[in-house]
Amino acid sequence: MRPSTGISRRRRSAIGAAATLKRRRTNNYYHYRREDLAFFVFCCCIFAIPMKALMDWIVSQTFSPATVEVKQHSYTEEGLIINGDPKCVKTKSPIGSPFGRAADNLQLGPCAYFFEEKQAPPGGWLHDIDYFFDRPGQQLEAKEQCYLDCLRGLAEDEITPSFLIRAAQMKLPKVVQTLMDDYGMDPLYKVKSTDGIPRLNAVQEAVHGGYPVVLKTLTRGNIKLVIDNYGRTVEDYITMRASPIRPFHALKYFGIKVPETNLSPLIAFNDTEFEKLEERQGWTSKTDYPHEYDNTCDIDVVNELSREEFYREYLLPGRPVLIRDQAADDELQAFSKKYWQTTTDFHPSSKHKVGPTAYPSLTDQKACDTKLSISEMENATECPTMPGIPMVHARHPTNRDLELLYPATNGEVLNPTHSWAKLTEFFHVHSHRKHRMQLFWGGDGSGATFHWHLSAFNILYAGLKEWRLAPPLFRGYTGMPASKVQLDASFSLKCTQKPGDLLWFPDYWGHMTINHRFSIGAAIIHGGYRDLNVEPEMRARDDALHNTASERETIETLVPRHDEQAPAKTEAEVPDFFFVHINKCGGSSMISMLNERCPGQWRNEKWSSPALLRTFHCSAQCWIDRWGGKAWNDQYSFAIVRHPLARAVSNFFFLIDQCSKKRSKICEERAISTHYNGVVINDLADDELKINLFHSWVEKAYKLFPPGSHNHHLFGSHAHNNDVYSTFNATMTSWMVNADGEIAVDEVYRLEEMASGGMDKLSTKIPCLKNAATASERFLAEQEQEESTEEHPHLPAQQQHVQLATKNTSPPYPDYERFAANRRTKEIFLEVYAADFHNFGYKWPDPSRLQVQASK
Repeated sequence: MRPSTGISRRRRSAIGAAATLKRRRTNNYYHYRREDLAFFVFCCCIFAIPMKALMDWIVSQTFSPATVEVKQHSYTEEGLIINGDPKCVKTKSPIGSPFGRAADNLQLGPCAYFFEEKQAPPGGWLHDIDYFFDRPGQQLEAKEQCYLDCLRGLAEDEITPSFLIRAAQMKLPKVVQTLMDDYGMDPLYKVKSTDGIPRLNAVQEAVHGGYPVVLKTLTRGNIKLVIDNYGRTVEDYITMRASPIRPFHALKYFGIKVPETNLSPLIAFNDTEFEKLEERQGWTSKTDYPHEYDNTCDIDVVNELSREEFYREYLLPGRPVLIRDQAADDELQAFSKKYWQTTTDFHPSSKHKVGPTAYPSLTDQKACDTKLSISEMENATECPTMPGIPMVHARHPTNRDLELLYPATNGEVLNPTHSWAKLTEFFHVHSHRKHRMQLFWGGDGSGATFHWHLSAFNILYAGLKEWRLAPPLFRGYTGMPASKVQLDASFSLKCTQKPGDLLWFPDYWGHMTINHRFSIGAAIIHGGYRDLNVEPEMRARDDALHNTASERETIETLVPRHDEQAPAKTEAEVPDFFFVHINKCGGSSMISMLNERCPGQWRNEKWSSPALLRTFHCSAQCWIDRWGGKAWNDQYSFAIVRHPLARAVSNFFFLIDQCSKKRSKICEERAISTHYNGVVINDLADDELKINLFHSWVEKAYKLFPPGSHNHHLFGSHAHNNDVYSTFNATMTSWMVNADGEIAVDEVYRLEEMASGGMDKLSTKIPCLKNAATASERFLAEQEQEESTEEHPHLPAQQQHVQLATKNTSPPYPDYERFAANRRTKEIFLEVYAADFHNFGYKWPDPSRLQVQASK
């Protein structure tokens, strides 16, 4: 027997087939006007239009689908935002496009700022360094202001929890503060890992970048805040060797004194063995740039490293590491002079393009106009037109190159017994072709000058290489030869690499090398372990179920919100009850009563994990994720439902009313038209026309949002971000289920029966509701205030006219039972809402009943 006013969760059926898994959403990415682009390129080729003009035109076309119209803080129909700076846009393009590499870490959701990856420094490329975060003028201020302006213009459902992570990556302290204060975002939220590689929360991202101001903003200065699953605190991260938060910043911002020389002994660097290896390889050991080897290193040096150790000690805290002796002996010998003499492409007499830096064009320089042989570079021969500058060669190896250089594995670089095995083990990379592999060689004193990019593994095959590294806060570009670059010792780190050593550094670390004799090395740039770019608008929602409920409880107790120190969570903070607020089921009336009558037991809150959610329209899974399964089971929970047809009719005309008065995306999202022949549908005098327009929408919505589709919930209602849960769909039942699809609330009340005993029964469960004159009268008054002009023929006449000062009324429309006569609408509703009709005891209305009443 199914109870009429309360349904026990232990006696209810599961949602079953109605709760189907949803496919991921994708963006409608912006597409170039290809015919225009092709024509313009053709003209450039025929008429020799300078390439700069071509690039300027492409950028301008990317910023605007039509024409670029600069307006202060304005929004166009295409979604473009320009706040007085054409570099500041709101774009539908995927992250990293159309701005290229420069925007790889400069897009915050749809908000983007064109901030050049590199920019000629005031002293010029040959005499100065372009530090990314230390550029002249107001560039950094303009960049952050762009994001703040764009953020204020976004709809609530456009802002996802990953925004805070992104803002921390991008060093945007004001944006971080806004997202935490105004949107309640959780600094310990992290995107779910789908590949086993741990993702980072915003606090870890701030440490990764070495951004002390961002880190202090996120933690409110609480250095005892636990920030990972190993129980480590902010202080633990800061005091690690080679932490990106450098010692002078640790003292200035956090009062932590870290030794300036926190050094690691060089493990297994045996001079005798090194000399024997050099002798076997046959390359010269002569150097005019002697390295002051002191048996220490600023970063960790280890003999072996497991994947778990790597994740825990280096990937999560963002620290570089050097692993000794990772190249097999046959691999080292394949880079010997003796072996290269057996080849044509790498014979010491073969000539190759060289330059003062690995890629001179990146800093507006030219390569040497004369090719040098490998032997000439081994002997430090100078370029005739660039005297006094050691030359270096860099290339992206071809398949033929790899077959020659890795003969033992037939050119297969990622062999599990050779030097790149850690790349596969740590990051599941199985093909170097999907990543950027580079091969380098250079004479004594040459090297890669100061630059930055995504994380990379670097192996040395011959020679001796000195590394200088700088955390992302101090990253930069220069055109100076490596031997002339002087990095401040207060932020830079050093280490020496010998043949067979593998060095890894995290994303965006600045780095440079100096060869202390002829040296050969290789690198594979992989990156992506901090990626948030897959389906950027939905990644955070679809992957949000990473932290368990218990983890989130711990997180939320530790993160200070408005005080320096966060108090521990107590049982008293858990709500006394949980209300699942299904839209258009009297929920606003209920919340109004709870706010007035139960202020100490009911709190209006919002939070950001697993999406931007709040108590208003919070589903059962939303509550369970917020407070944990134990709290949910311990406390009383309830929901209010309504006849599916009555709910749909009410919602349809309510949205038309709202959308016709103010701009809203919800009607567009749910394919609801607000006008008919230029007249607002709610203002039409013909009720039959209103009814027919509703039926037309039902058929259209059924085709657009069919059962089983990823957006099926839009047939029933706006999701209020509950669509992060795979069981959420158009039914009211889906609001109440747990992750297994089982109804999880203690009681379900029918709106139609709240005034005839349901409200009184609820008040026995929630005594504070008894503070009303009578619970039933109070709820009915609030409900009539919410829908004051809707007919309720099933209620007693005296109860239909309880009045309060109306502040939010719904528009007039015919009684919902008049909509029941359409056969196709009946078929669709009985299919879509089958679970609701079954679980809550509703029947399809008999439209003839209204006709009989009318005749009386």
